[in-house]
Amino acid sequence: MRGATLEPATAARTTAAVSPAPHPADAAHVRNELEDLEAATERARRDSARDRTAPGPQVSLTPEGPGNDG
Repeated sequence: MRGATLEPATAARTTAAVSPAPHPADAAHVRNELEDLEAATERARRDSARDRTAPGPQVSLTPEGPGNDG
């Protein structure tokens, strides 16, 4: 069958023709996004440290209930 498959070069040209050209990133926008990410990372780090130092639930190792003198 002639023309049933695309050659990789043809597919690449087709994709390039359809995709818009990338435009440069706005430096201020990138800087703001980075600051937001750093702030979220710091909050997560603080929350994680607080969870590790908080006392856990108190668990009784002696069984209590009817018939036990625990």
